[in-house]
Amino acid sequence: MGVDRAHQLAERRDLSEADVKAMHSFFARHAVDKDGKTHKWNSESDPSAGFIA
Repeated sequence: MGVDRAHQLAERRDLSEADVKAMHSFFARHAVDKDGKTHKWNSESDPSAGFIA
């Protein structure tokens, strides 16, 4: 999900089925970042890539 998707959501524009599937895949891919093995999920000094995204 990029800046364009954030704008799409903020502006409450319609989502296609493909948009929803892409969002699901994104969150599933970054769910492991919450485990914090190499980075802390919401650390201010060393946040995970998933938290940043």
